Amino acid sequence: MSGRSRPVLRTRPGDIRGSEDDPPHITKVMCEAALIGPQEKMVCGAVPLRVLSWELEGNAPAVATTDVQATLVLLHGLGDGADIWRPVLDDWPTPNPILRVLALDLPGHGGSGRLTAGRYQIGTLAQIVAAALDHLSIDRPVLIGHSLGAQVALDLAGRELTRPRATVLIDYNPDADDHVDAAVGAHIDALTIGTTNIESLINLVQDRVPLADAQATRVAIGAMARATKSGWHVPLDPAVKEMLSRSDDGQANWALLRSIQGPVGIVRGEYSSVLLKKVAIRMAAMTRYPAPIETIARSGHAIPLEQPAALAASLQRHLKRFTQGL
Repeated sequence: MSGRSRPVLRTRPGDIRGSEDDPPHITKVMCEAALIGPQEKMVCGAVPLRVLSWELEGNAPAVATTDVQATLVLLHGLGDGADIWRPVLDDWPTPNPILRVLALDLPGHGGSGRLTAGRYQIGTLAQIVAAALDHLSIDRPVLIGHSLGAQVALDLAGRELTRPRATVLIDYNPDADDHVDAAVGAHIDALTIGTTNIESLINLVQDRVPLADAQATRVAIGAMARATKSGWHVPLDPAVKEMLSRSDDGQANWALLRSIQGPVGIVRGEYSSVLLKKVAIRMAAMTRYPAPIETIARSGHAIPLEQPAALAASLQRHLKRFTQGL
């Protein structure tokens, strides 16, 4: 990871409160400190979840427009893990309108608990994440999800399992695509089979995601990978592939998008075959408040690995828009 010197992080639970009559907004905090971390912990519950946390420390905030600052909750894609966000947070720009960032390993991924076969459903994951946020005393977070994580964020917000201050959906399509699902399934198979050493595993991911940034891949996969007697692999429950079979969920997903009460931001990759521009425009038209669309140049679907710095800057712009009440 970057060799930049950064302050030590602390965690602080909290919520955000605003007028029910006004468009939701997040706290605006101007701060000189950068994000560093993460610290790692387990949130115990029916399904234990591994959580990484980053927080600002250093110079005191110069401006705070509400009494408590925002918590960002990052939700990864299928076959990834909380560590996929490390390169993004390493390039997080300042000033930051936040005080804390959490990234979770979803059930069946990384260090989090596994579910019994047949239970890997979006609704189940959303309920487990909602319980973890409640355990951490997090109310009104900003939800940021990529791919599967965006689907979980959509479920959390649309079904009001939590009431996010804002939601950002990264390269997510409410409709299923059998060709995309097949590619993701093959990728999961390759990661679970693994390789003989960590370098080979990093190279495997780089080969499967040609646009991936080499340093970002090394940081993320190096943190996710585990050594076993049979070699190095990314810890995944193969049964998570059950969530690829959601071809009948499209209509319900569009309805959930319309149900989100707070502001929504949309991010897509320039070369992505998952979220085409016309679909992103249709999504933006469904939301209650204006939904800005940002396209990350020279990126496909795996944006956190392909363009982490550009994604960090894009998310920062979305947060500033939300701060202004969009």
